[in-house]
Amino acid sequence: DIAAIVPNPRHVAMAAAHSFQLAKETWLGGSPRGVFTYSLLETLNKAVGPLTYNDLMRQVQLLVSRRTFEQNPQIHAPHLEDLDRNFLGGATTRRKNYYTLSYDRDSGWTLDAGAVHGLVAGAPGQDTLLSVFAEDASEAELQDLDMALGQVRITSVEPERALVEAQGGLFLDHNTMYRARLFSMAVEPLKVHIKAAEDHTRNLVRIAAGNNTLAGLFLALQDQPAGADFKVIANTEKNWFQIVRGADEDDMALVEQVAGFTEASANKVIDQLVHIAQWTRTLKLENPSSSLFSQAIRIEIYPQAQNRPLVPDGDGIAFRYKNQDGDAGLPRFRVKLVNNSGQRLYCSLLYLSSTFAANPGMLANMGLWLEPGQEQWVRDGAALRAKVSDAAYALGHREVTETLKVIFSNRDFNPNVFKQDELNQPRTRSAAEPRTQTRSLMFDEAGATGQADWNANSVALRVIRED
Repeated sequence: DIAAIVPNPRHVAMAAAHSFQLAKETWLGGSPRGVFTYSLLETLNKAVGPLTYNDLMRQVQLLVSRRTFEQNPQIHAPHLEDLDRNFLGGATTRRKNYYTLSYDRDSGWTLDAGAVHGLVAGAPGQDTLLSVFAEDASEAELQDLDMALGQVRITSVEPERALVEAQGGLFLDHNTMYRARLFSMAVEPLKVHIKAAEDHTRNLVRIAAGNNTLAGLFLALQDQPAGADFKVIANTEKNWFQIVRGADEDDMALVEQVAGFTEASANKVIDQLVHIAQWTRTLKLENPSSSLFSQAIRIEIYPQAQNRPLVPDGDGIAFRYKNQDGDAGLPRFRVKLVNNSGQRLYCSLLYLSSTFAANPGMLANMGLWLEPGQEQWVRDGAALRAKVSDAAYALGHREVTETLKVIFSNRDFNPNVFKQDELNQPRTRSAAEPRTQTRSLMFDEAGATGQADWNANSVALRVIRED
């Protein structure tokens, strides 16, 4: 696994502003009040049901931005999944990502995500549309287009946000926030071939894709295997669906197989494919037209006891070890970010795992500002260790590739939009076999002026077990 040696106690910390900003007071509710505290209490008092820490902070950040300038509330948890727990309630709530739609007094209706998150404004005949839901919409309601209040269209995209306009006479209250999910966007879809002996089984997957809005954006089903990025195989011997890479002749499952050939199992397979497509889109995210060169923020990888960074080759950086040497023989390394540009940049470091997880929690508060020439050790230079998990090894994997990706901009943006949970590992013997481990690599989740711009770069870490 990749795990921090230094443990972190579980907690969630909220702050009124960045460390370099002032937490402001103004006249609110008839008396001088702290903007952050007032916004926090207002959000809690208006909440209809439970709020996760993430939900709470997103709403508070928007309220603060309406009431003052240059104050950005922050949230941090050493274990990123704790941000999905209900506020002061303990239980974890699994939510699929959504965007927050709010009214800005200067710019109009805006989304809390932009170009750094992969949103595009579209082109004539290829509008980017989002379905709008009530602020307190449940997870089930967010999946049901019949529950949508209407749609908005993206008119322009900035690094950290997108400007939108209502469609079809949709009325939106300037004093209310809404949730939004993608309905249409011009993206390059993953090509998927369905390999099934029975037309009925093949049609189950096609119908499931047709009923899934995001599948229409990110997936393109094709009849022939040639050129497919992925294949869905209906394994009649095992009575399950399995997803494999299009070029894989061994048909090795990438994620947990889905038992049975039913409507429900087909829906789950499509959900897995959409997840993989979104993860792949994050992996490939870049901005070729940026004036910021891709190495403006450089990722440096240092062996634990050395002061010179490793130099990646064409395939990244390889960490080799033998399992017989035990824990002491595992590769250990440290990660540093360096601002090579001449301007102040905000950056977030993502860990994109081989189990299709996207973790933006490597940096405190999920992001930080770096001044020109400034260097920052990730987790204050704590060592990370790399190991192919026993589960991956049992599946025949002697090598796995993990990716660290830094995304940076001269504007503050919301890194949490990138977050994706991992997909379960494939089963090795039967559909009824319980999972013993969920990741092939574990990561201990710890936690401007001028024209707006952004870019990204990444480094691949190849972990190789040689025995």
